[in-house]
Amino acid sequence: MEFLLRSRHAHLVRVLIAEDELRLADAIARGLRRQGFAVDLAPDGEQALVKSRVVRYDVLVLDRDLPGTHGDQVAETVAREHPEVRILMLTAARSIDEVVDLSRHAAQVRSLHRSVEIDHRSNVVMRNRS
Repeated sequence: MEFLLRSRHAHLVRVLIAEDELRLADAIARGLRRQGFAVDLAPDGEQALVKSRVVRYDVLVLDRDLPGTHGDQVAETVAREHPEVRILMLTAARSIDEVVDLSRHAAQVRSLHRSVEIDHRSNVVMRNRS
């Protein structure tokens, strides 16, 4: 199990959660921290971009509808500047077309409907990391 929590470079997997709903962000962070991930929070798109330029993250858990810089723009920018970062975008998108549009940002972007439970989200992050 430990190999899932560490990258090839023997460091803890660093996760940035960009989510403006504080209770949801805290719940996701608690679940990931319990599993051994190093987690930071950003409440809006601007802070997510700043933090992604300062800290080397392995995974970005990203709300699509962030205030300020939209999640789509954050995903495009992070994918361009840091192609090694895996991006898990949370969305309330109701149609398959909206979700397919999200995957066009980059190969490392995955989408997940926001109604999925917290434990399932952390497992998805671990699978996308490998």
